[in-house]
Amino acid sequence: MIQKSLMRTVIQDQLTEIERSDHIVPRDAFDLGLSYNGSSAFIIKGIRRCGKSTMLKQIINSRFRDSFFYFNFDDERISGFAVEDFQ
Repeated sequence: MIQKSLMRTVIQDQLTEIERSDHIVPRDAFDLGLSYNGSSAFIIKGIRRCGKSTMLKQIINSRFRDSFFYFNFDDERISGFAVEDFQ
């Protein structure tokens, strides 16, 4: 079971990381992601290390700054995260 204090730290660290992405060079498809108004999911895909996460963070900062929730489950600090931890 993951401790709540660890989860709070991870969430705060990830939020800080998103807020710091303001100064990163926009990706080629950034305008497309920013202008999307559809009702379906907007999928960002590409090869490893091509800037998918960076583009997502830029879209969040530009369009959803105060109305989003982001959690990166690849964070090594929560490697033992289980279904029970959602509670």
